Amino acid sequence: MTKKHSETQFVWEISIPLVSNPFMLKMMLKVCLLSGGVMGALLTFLFAVQREFDAILPILLLTAATSALLFLLFLFVMLVILGNRMLLRFTVNNDGVLCETLSRTARTANRLAIIIGILAGKPGVAGTGMIGLSQEAVFAEWKSIFALDCHERRQVIILRNRWRQVMILYCTRDNFAEIAEFVSLKTRPFETGTETATKNPLPGLLLRTVLTMLACAPVFMLSYPFKIDLLIPLLTLCFALATVWLVPLFGYVVMVGIIVLTAMILADGLKIRHSRFASLGSYRAFELLNADEWLLLGLVVIGFVYLFRSSWRAVKGRVSSALISD
Repeated sequence: MTKKHSETQFVWEISIPLVSNPFMLKMMLKVCLLSGGVMGALLTFLFAVQREFDAILPILLLTAATSALLFLLFLFVMLVILGNRMLLRFTVNNDGVLCETLSRTARTANRLAIIIGILAGKPGVAGTGMIGLSQEAVFAEWKSIFALDCHERRQVIILRNRWRQVMILYCTRDNFAEIAEFVSLKTRPFETGTETATKNPLPGLLLRTVLTMLACAPVFMLSYPFKIDLLIPLLTLCFALATVWLVPLFGYVVMVGIIVLTAMILADGLKIRHSRFASLGSYRAFELLNADEWLLLGLVVIGFVYLFRSSWRAVKGRVSSALISD
C-alpha cells in the first residue's frame, strides 16, 4: 500500500477483499438481478404480445436460474481465480476521481472471458468480460457527483450522481478522514445547486422505455398475410432500448429497422395474389383486411412514427441516453 500527497492530489493503492466485501457482493447481486430482470421482462413482453402465455412462467424460471448461476460464477471467479483480492489505485484531485484496476489476474480474466465468450458463442460470458474491461479505469468528474455516503468503520466513501452509485472509494485508515473532507468540499456545491443535479432522470427514462416497448408491440402481433421474420423487430426493439439507455447513435439502426419493416409490410400487402376461385380473380392482401386488422396496422404505423421520431431526436442530440447524460 502506498500513498502520495500533493497540494490538491491524493494517490494511493489498496488491496481490497472481494467475497467478504459487502459492497462488492451488493454490486454483483445488482448486476445479476438487473440482467436477469431485463431479459425476463423482454422475453415476457415478446411472448405476451404473441399470446403465448403458457411459455411465460417457464421462461421466467429459466432467467431466474440463469441469474443465480451467473452470481455463483462471479463468486467462483472472485474467490478462486482472483484469490479474493483486488489491487486498486485511486487518484483524487481537483478534476475528479480516477479508479484503476492494477491486478494482472483480473485484467487477464476480463480478456479471456471476452475471447472464450466469442469462440464459444456465449454472449453472457463475453458481456461480463466487456463490463470488467470497461471498469479497469474509470474517471468521474466532480460535476457528475452530487452526493456521497461515508462509512467510517470500513473506510469507504460511496460517490453518487442524481440517481445511481458512480464509484466506491476504498480508503486507508490513515487517509480516510482527509479524503472524506476533500470529497465533501467538492460535492457540496452540487448538493444544494439549482441546476439539473436536483432532477432525477430515472422517471423520464422509464417512461421512454415503456413507450418504446408499447410502440414495438403491434408489429409482433401481425399475422397472415404479413410474413415478418421476428428477428428484425426484435433487433429494432433492442436497439431502441439501447438508444434510451446507452448510446443515442443506435437510433440510426432503429430507423433502418423501421424502414426495412415498412418495406416488408408494404410488399406483403401490395403483392398480387390469385384466388383459387376463378370468379374472384386477383387481389391484394390490403383489400381483404377486416376492421380489426386495419386497426392493428394503424397501431403499427403509430408505433413506427414514434420510434422513428424519438430515434431521430436522439441522434440529433435533442434527447440524451442515460449513459451519455451521466
